[in-house]
Amino acid sequence: MTRCYITVVLVATLAAFVGCTKEEEVEGPFATPETTMATYIQAMRDGDFEMAFECYSENSTKSVADDVGGLPEDEIKIWFIKSLKDNREPYVKANPENLTVKMLTAEATYELDGVPYTQFLINEDGEWKITTNLGE
Repeated sequence: MTRCYITVVLVATLAAFVGCTKEEEVEGPFATPETTMATYIQAMRDGDFEMAFECYSENSTKSVADDVGGLPEDEIKIWFIKSLKDNREPYVKANPENLTVKMLTAEATYELDGVPYTQFLINEDGEWKITTNLGE
């Protein structure tokens, strides 16, 4: 009985460690600053504004809510997506370059029609998201 119990505990412990591998952390569109920016730029190129919106951090949409006088969340999303649509054209030609990763933030610099742009990303619950409000 004791041997059976020890075997069950060992198997459960091994299963827990296998479930915590680093490989799981690096999957998905927001796993790294590089994949977030690639996801964002591809979404903008494809006109997939829902996916582009998903690339932004929660603090970005909250700061927009503060700026526009506390609109309901669904209206903020509509406004945000309209803004993305209005700014799509240069992303069709975007060439991301000079992405540098810092301790808790990343900085993406790229050019759109010869104009340099910089965006900052934060790690939010294990996913890298674009932020418009780096100080919060």
